[in-house]
Amino acid sequence: MFIKYLMMGLMFLAVSTGSALASSEEKEDAPPTVEYYDLMPVTVPVMTDKGVVQQVSVSVSLECAAGKRDKVAAYKPKLMDAYLRELYGALGGGHAMIRGNVVDIEAVKSRLSDVTTRVVGPDMVNDVLLQSVHQYKTTR
Repeated sequence: MFIKYLMMGLMFLAVSTGSALASSEEKEDAPPTVEYYDLMPVTVPVMTDKGVVQQVSVSVSLECAAGKRDKVAAYKPKLMDAYLRELYGALGGGHAMIRGNVVDIEAVKSRLSDVTTRVVGPDMVNDVLLQSVHQYKTTR
């Protein structure tokens, strides 16, 4: 009796595993719905009345709908310039800083999302992803 239930369980497991594999293979064959465009890191100085107090480097990846990656890539020079300007103003003015010396990640992401929409237009980029944010305190 035990062997009968064991065999039934093994057969069920084999069938369910086979159907799971088949469905995962079907998903792999489906074309991707999004593509990512990675930009070079943007590094800006953070300046106060004491001069340059730190450097901030931000790596950005743009999530695009499938087929729009090349169109977004054409905007790279404009995006990089707009990101530099926005980060320089936001970090230097303290608008994207917490307690004056720590980068506010949510503020940076929000600002870069707004800039991206202004530069490439709506419906081109689904999301702006911050891959890394590094702060380097300058020594004097």
